[in-house]
Amino acid sequence: MSVGLFIAVGIVLVAAGGLPWLAVLANAEIRRLRASVLGARKEPPSARVPAQLATLAERFGPIPEGAVALCLRQTGEMRLSPTGDWLPFRAEAVFSLDAVAFVWDAWVRMMPGVRVRVMDAYDGTRGILCVRLFGIVPVVVARGADIDRAEVQRYIAELAWNPVAFNRNGALAIAGQGANEYAVHYSGDPSTRVDLRLAEDGTIAETYTDARPMRAGGETVERPWAGDFSGWGTVGAFAMPRRGRVSWLLPGGEYEYWRGDIRQAVFLDADGNALSP
Repeated sequence: MSVGLFIAVGIVLVAAGGLPWLAVLANAEIRRLRASVLGARKEPPSARVPAQLATLAERFGPIPEGAVALCLRQTGEMRLSPTGDWLPFRAEAVFSLDAVAFVWDAWVRMMPGVRVRVMDAYDGTRGILCVRLFGIVPVVVARGADIDRAEVQRYIAELAWNPVAFNRNGALAIAGQGANEYAVHYSGDPSTRVDLRLAEDGTIAETYTDARPMRAGGETVERPWAGDFSGWGTVGAFAMPRRGRVSWLLPGGEYEYWRGDIRQAVFLDADGNALSP
């Protein structure tokens, strides 16, 4: 079924009665995933974090007592195909400092008057990608081993925005790959590997993996996947890249599909309360 047909069906369903029970389910799932990030089981930190990455974590900024997660508010654009229109979004991302767990909760404007809510997450054990028309009607719900792996790779790739995890998250296996490059994977699962490439000043400039699951033509294939970070500076009290973009590296060329800016950063405690630095 095409995206356009999904939207048409969703509009009819919403107009027919609002489907309040679906709204309740959607909000409950967001709350569950957010709680799973805030309450993720802590992995004892490694005593062998490479000095470059440990320093990057220390440069990030003051970490309040009781902080368990980092919350980032983002704006940006994404597209659904290499030739598709860029669609604006606003998002909130919450990353665990102590475990591989995160939730990305975004509202994307598909066309005038039509928005979808995109939820991309890993709850510490399983991944999920869910798209809901108007935040209510499910359009896409994807789970399974490929999604698990893809979401873990996203967490690792976005360590540029969450470097505190280098010093606190013992589930990260890190190995040097030469000057200014590190291979990082979820401990015990080398298939989740993502390479981090540092600039001369020690900041993370690029991320890359040669095999991330991608849906194409009704099946899942593995494709190279890359990201880059720029605009290093401060967001509030924290030092981080203010911009990022993500691409698939396909046989026909680069397919950039996500680009965004960090607007706000705040640490959260286990109850989800914002903490002052």
